[in-house]
Order: sequence, then structure tokens, then C-alpha cells
Amino acid sequence: MPLINYNFPMQPPEPIDISADSNMIEPIIPSPEAVTEMLDMADQAKKEPEFALPAYVLNFLENEYVMAIVAPNYECEELLARFGRTRVPTAA
Repeated sequence: MPLINYNFPMQPPEPIDISADSNMIEPIIPSPEAVTEMLDMADQAKKEPEFALPAYVLNFLENEYVMAIVAPNYECEELLARFGRTRVPTAA
């Protein structure tokens, strides 16, 4: 066994570089035109009960981090509740 270790020394594994993947960790902020269009659709859904919001608008309204950046004072809880997407309660 010592001869095997001598002839074939064990190489440590290469360090893993995750810098390329770390850019994908941050959420993608939509363009101002897309934000305006999605918020206009959400306002239309507030005014017209028969208007159905597309799923991408609901996903946008659910994303708290992005909403805090692009529209911090926008009230969307009633829309999410109406379309069956309630916020998950935080644990005590």
C-alpha cells in the first residue's frame, strides 16, 4: 500500500469556482416598461372583478424583494387573496 501512495500521489481536488453562478442568485429586476404594464394590469383587476390576471403578473406581485424595489407602496394583498395566492404566515 505505501508503494501505491508513493507512485500515485493523491492530488487534492481542484477548488470550485462559483463566481459565474453567483450572478444568478440576485433576482432579475424587470424593465420599467414591464413594471408599468404589470401594475396597470393589477390596477385593472382591482377595478374590474371579471378581469383575470395572467400568472406572470401574480408571480411579480408575490415577489416581495422585487416589489420592495420597484413599487414599495403598492397594495397587492387583496389581489393575491382573490386569486388564491395568500401570503405564507411567518413563524413565531
